[in-house]
Amino acid sequence: MSQLKVNSIVPVGGLPSGATAGGIIQTVSTVKKDTLTVDVASQSAYDFTGFNVAITPTTNSSKILIMATVSVGWASTMPFFMQLMVNGSVCTDAVGDAAGNRVRSSMGGFQGHTSGIETVNLSFVHSPASTSTQTYNLAFRHDSSQTKNLAINRSSGDGDSAQQGRFASSLIAMEMGV
Repeated sequence: MSQLKVNSIVPVGGLPSGATAGGIIQTVSTVKKDTLTVDVASQSAYDFTGFNVAITPTTNSSKILIMATVSVGWASTMPFFMQLMVNGSVCTDAVGDAAGNRVRSSMGGFQGHTSGIETVNLSFVHSPASTSTQTYNLAFRHDSSQTKNLAINRSSGDGDSAQQGRFASSLIAMEMGV
């Protein structure tokens, strides 16, 4: 896994006339190219803390654009859910409203084949209202009453054939001035 940090992205010609703020202040990203397989118990979440980005906003008014692309394979056909985490807790601004027994999620999908894989994307603007470091990662859940096997960056079957693949997942945080 590699991390990249870029500071102060400003157009080559400088800011437009009269501009005093805005633009991308800094970007932090990580890419996971290897695979990971874990068991996820029923009614619990796998908090994938090993795949994260940490960014320290320069002002309290900055917004953080989070972009994630993750490829996951489950060992069962079923719905699955992912939640954006910030500083070890669910980012409540990035999940749907509560409604009965429904799982509040940031993104998700349906594993339609036991040897399949789904690539899921997320874009979300977070307003931390802080200059403290913000650490973002993802947590994974499923709806089965049994423990299920989760594979990241590969299918759950992972057979050695041209019908199977290996993938890369990325997580990006961009501080935006306002």
